[in-house]
Amino acid sequence: MLPAAVRTRARRTLLFFGVFNALSFTLLTGNLISLYLLRLGAGNTLIGIVASFGFVSFFFLLVGKWLVPRVGVMRLFAWAWLVRYVAILPILAAPAFLGSPHDAMVFLLVAVGTFGFQAARGVGIIANAPMFSGFATGADRGRLLSQFQIITAVMSITTGTAVAFLLGPDAAITRYLLFLSMGVAAGLIATGLVFSLPELDSERDSARTPLLATVREAAGQDGFRAFVRAFLLVAVASGVGRSFLVVFAKQAYDMTDRAAFLMVAIGSLGNVLAGYLGSVLLDRLGAKPIILFSLGAFLVSLLPAVATPHITGPGLYVLVGLVFFLATLGFTGAENASQAYFFGITHRDSRLNLGILYFLTLGLGGFLGSFAGGIVLDALAAAVSIRWSFRFFFGATIVVLGLAMHATWRLESLGAETFRGALEVIFSFRDLRAAGLVNRLTRSRTPDEEQRTIRDLAQSGSQVPIAEILRRVESPGYALRHEALDALAALPFSPTVETVLVRHLETGEHTTASQAAWLLGVRGSEGARPALWHARRSDDRLLAGRALVALARLGDPDAPDEAATVLERATNATGATVDFGDVMHAAVALQVAGTRDHLGSLGEVMSRRGMPDYVVDELVFAIARILGFHDWFYPYYAAYVHDADDEERLVSQYGDALSPQAQTIVDALERSGKPAEARRRLRDYCATATGLPWPDSSVVETMPDRGRMVFCATAAIIRHELDRHEPAPSSAPSQV
Repeated sequence: MLPAAVRTRARRTLLFFGVFNALSFTLLTGNLISLYLLRLGAGNTLIGIVASFGFVSFFFLLVGKWLVPRVGVMRLFAWAWLVRYVAILPILAAPAFLGSPHDAMVFLLVAVGTFGFQAARGVGIIANAPMFSGFATGADRGRLLSQFQIITAVMSITTGTAVAFLLGPDAAITRYLLFLSMGVAAGLIATGLVFSLPELDSERDSARTPLLATVREAAGQDGFRAFVRAFLLVAVASGVGRSFLVVFAKQAYDMTDRAAFLMVAIGSLGNVLAGYLGSVLLDRLGAKPIILFSLGAFLVSLLPAVATPHITGPGLYVLVGLVFFLATLGFTGAENASQAYFFGITHRDSRLNLGILYFLTLGLGGFLGSFAGGIVLDALAAAVSIRWSFRFFFGATIVVLGLAMHATWRLESLGAETFRGALEVIFSFRDLRAAGLVNRLTRSRTPDEEQRTIRDLAQSGSQVPIAEILRRVESPGYALRHEALDALAALPFSPTVETVLVRHLETGEHTTASQAAWLLGVRGSEGARPALWHARRSDDRLLAGRALVALARLGDPDAPDEAATVLERATNATGATVDFGDVMHAAVALQVAGTRDHLGSLGEVMSRRGMPDYVVDELVFAIARILGFHDWFYPYYAAYVHDADDEERLVSQYGDALSPQAQTIVDALERSGKPAEARRRLRDYCATATGLPWPDSSVVETMPDRGRMVFCATAAIIRHELDRHEPAPSSAPSQV
């Protein structure tokens, strides 16, 4: 394997190669050549034959295989590309024979030039699979394929749009010759870049492996045979789409050369979308659902072509443009995803030989679609009108696409998302945005970049980034783990997430395991109970405390008793042996559980001397929550904590609603400064009040003279008095 730095430089060079190669390819193949032939007077059969050369080229892979051990895969690629642009030069001389006694030479030179061009291409593309697998590994490979496709698509759009406007309504032959010459020049620049790519020496040994032996071994695998059958049908449909859509625009709707090529440029937007979907979704959703979606888009695109409605004006260009866009999205996306699927079912050592079979399948299917398609289309045109010939022709193509979708549906998933799940992602702006962010996350080079992206992903609410976020939970960096766990709180929960979080309770001890415990409780992870009880015994006291709270959230019947044990232990402890953090978490656990069985324990531990305010606060809130007046009480308590003089506001707000007995107790508690008298009155009130759950006489005896516990007791009495006459308000009055 090449060193990482060499692979990085090679990928960069390969993308620059893609720019010039796409420019050359747009100007020397496909629709421009078809329009050139129509301008020279060729029929559909000849157009189909010339278009089929692009697929026949794949049979020359066998020549490339024979040469790889002798030349090297990348050197062969470079020399084949050089020969390619020399071989196509005869097409520039073809117009010289127009109107001459040897006018057959016109089509012969075009055919010979394009055949030589495509044959040399076939020899060179033996490097395709080894190149993409040798210069990129893992997720980088799918990204490189998609980036290459996007570059190709953008160049096709740019070039196609420019050519469409420069051609004019009915361009002269000389203008076609100018574009073809530019294509040759761009191709030679691309060839120079190929010569600078490093050699892949390991492929020499792979090329020496007998092709038939490798194919025979692969053919013994049901999954590989099924893929070849499905891909052959994809290739047949692709051959039709690539060859005859521009002919459809010209003949069915009598479009000018400029308008027809503008449709091609619009179709190239489908290339861009296919590349984008591949770059952000292929590694997330898997190849199979992308193939199915692409074939579906291709099938839908042909429905207007089958209908061929009588339409003129701007609507015509919208309709035909939509056909080109969806069709190009379809066959390009299906081919790209099929190649990714091929990489998924083949081993690196056999990829060169099986890559030949892959391209032979593409070549055979494309040849059938273009060569046979041209003959069939001419035969139909001789029997019925032009529009009816295209209706029958594209109707048959829809049948082929249906068979291709059926065959693809039966393929192994290879861990891919379900088709329905993939469609939900593809048609969701939220999920597509999240997929783009995931793509950015995987390209991040620093922890800070990853953390920023994870924060953005947390706001997406999408399931798409889950896998990458879970990988960050295992990161060696604390900050990154912390950010990833925070993000999981806002993203969809699943058994996979639960498994990772449970594992993290052990692997993240003394660091971020406490976050995992908190998250398991918040997300209601019933299956995590055993692991949380184990974490409860951890030396990591923050983890142990949060595990207790999580168990309470899950409704574990033993959690309240465990929390009460913590409180009792703290009440009876001496010196500095109290774990205040554990007491605070026990208070929160009881608050979450909502049981009144342990109100006494909360009051007793609250009255213990030396209890920090932050612990007392949670004990107070636990009592208020359990007694059901937390929301009403909280604003008063917050104001009191901020300014102790605000304690009178609670009394003055509701003093008139209190019974005389309660009023004297409140007065004694809050303002008399006579604790003995206050305790006596409170004890008497507790003994006679009906339904007062807290405070009780034992709490009264240990209560401090003033402070937060006294304020809580005052509020409990006031709330009890008020509830005898009216339901508790949801919040305090606005002036509080």
